[in-house]
Amino acid sequence: MRNEQAVDICAEELGNNVRPAVTLLGDIDAITKQLLEQFDKSPWQYPTESKWWNLLREKMKSNEAASQDFHWLTRSNM
Repeated sequence: MRNEQAVDICAEELGNNVRPAVTLLGDIDAITKQLLEQFDKSPWQYPTESKWWNLLREKMKSNEAASQDFHWLTRSNM
């Protein structure tokens, strides 16, 4: 499941490319500032045992292994 978000200054463009779950209309700087102010007032974290976090951790391990393999290959070819 993908949850897309869209921020645009032009209302007519919202949802043209991807159907978003959330749309925010306005200047990106102002919207970002307002969102950060709200997060400061009411901190929220994505649940650490969610499917998304578990997939992210798996991908991080995979990327780290690939980086180590690449590092080993490039050092052995010097």
